[in-house]
Amino acid sequence: MDTEPQAEGSPSGSGASPASRALRSRWGKVAAVAVVAIAVAAASAYVLRASNQAPAITQATVSSEFATTGQSLTFTGQAADPDGDPLRYTWNFGDNSTAVGAFATHAYSIPGRYVGLLTVTDGRGGEATNDGKLLFVQAQLPPSEIASPSRPPNGSCAADCILGPGAAILTANQTTVVTGTPVRFNGNASWAYGWNWNNVSNRSEGGSSVVIPAADDGSLFTTFTYGWGDGTPEGGGSSETVGTTSHVFTSPGNFFVRLTLTLPTVSGVGTLAAGYTIRVTPTASAPVLKHPGVFTTATFGEPDSLDPAADIETAGVEILQNVYETLVWYEPGVENVTVLVPRLAMEVPTAANGGISPDGKNYTFTIRPDVKFHSGNVLSSDDVVYSLRRVLAMHDPNGPSWILEQTLTNYVSKYLGSCGPAANRTCSLADYADTAFPSRETIPTNIRAVLENAAQGANWSARPLNRSVAWAVSNSTVEKVGTDQVRIHLSRPYPAF
Repeated sequence: MDTEPQAEGSPSGSGASPASRALRSRWGKVAAVAVVAIAVAAASAYVLRASNQAPAITQATVSSEFATTGQSLTFTGQAADPDGDPLRYTWNFGDNSTAVGAFATHAYSIPGRYVGLLTVTDGRGGEATNDGKLLFVQAQLPPSEIASPSRPPNGSCAADCILGPGAAILTANQTTVVTGTPVRFNGNASWAYGWNWNNVSNRSEGGSSVVIPAADDGSLFTTFTYGWGDGTPEGGGSSETVGTTSHVFTSPGNFFVRLTLTLPTVSGVGTLAAGYTIRVTPTASAPVLKHPGVFTTATFGEPDSLDPAADIETAGVEILQNVYETLVWYEPGVENVTVLVPRLAMEVPTAANGGISPDGKNYTFTIRPDVKFHSGNVLSSDDVVYSLRRVLAMHDPNGPSWILEQTLTNYVSKYLGSCGPAANRTCSLADYADTAFPSRETIPTNIRAVLENAAQGANWSARPLNRSVAWAVSNSTVEKVGTDQVRIHLSRPYPAF
């Protein structure tokens, strides 16, 4: 009869019965099978765990992309998991607020532009975000909070003053960036209501409230403070030093940048705030196109005009931008709107190349000599001067002339109407000079020359500001210099120009 082989060092077979030896053999085989089964189960569990598939977001929506502060918005998410795992939905609303659940509600407390980020996880390491189709929400103050103020109480505003209310406005050249990319922020569109007397020397003539942007008055807000939301120290200063500023985010995340402004008014010192979300990713996310094979275009209707001196609405401008050239333009393919390149000009004017005067009031453009009209005529500096003067002369109330008038003439055309408390008399040279400028010493040389010529040595209050004078003021702001240059005179330094 066959016997089980003896293991080295085991007792000899003479000490164990045949029954006990058979029992040991059977238990040995059972143990071996158990070990194999455990190993297979462990391997199967490892394979199942290693092959986990991440969920996919099928829907991420918000009830409205535009809202007023305090308005409740509904965020809705939907996702599918290939493995059937239970999913967890986490919302980041872009203002340091979060919520959990496929459905969530949120209201923004300060105005700004926000990014809604949805993250879905399956509890086994699988994760998905809506980076390919982020949600963008623009929140603004309700009209009741920025309504025009009434006349200031007697004695509270001896000269022109700041009344409030106002609004902080924060913009950025990019919203979604890769780590390490500089983002440029601009808070100079922030504004507040001021009060201008028709005649500071005689306040009985009344006045009116006006919107004053930080870009026009560097002392409007005493402090600008930026909270970056990424743990780095706050940045601060005045509108002149940090009205436009840059920041680099070195780690991924949804960062809430908060701008806080200090506004001194006749009734006390107040604060305004605005927010902006910057979505930072380790690598650029590929955009998700809903219909990649379809080209879609939208228009508001037919153009009002194809005259660039009269048209400013979207439909017309879309055509004009493909027909007319400008002196300078934004650099193609770059999101940063502060990066300009020359077109009809030889170069973009800067302080370094002498194109911008030290006081920031004069811009000189050198015109390219190799540009021709469709007629074959060569473009000259006279053509550029004529084009700009024509915009000012037309003064189309529905056109783009106000863009130039606000910085070149301080709205001289406004004084072609009536002046005085009852608006019952013709405006004089003094009405324009003493209201449109902080003082007569600040009137630009080109405009002062026109007014002095019109006065002919008489008191400015005794000479009317008629259409001929207003036209001469407008024409003095744009002049030909030499044979190939055009110089534009601003009434004051204006960074946005």
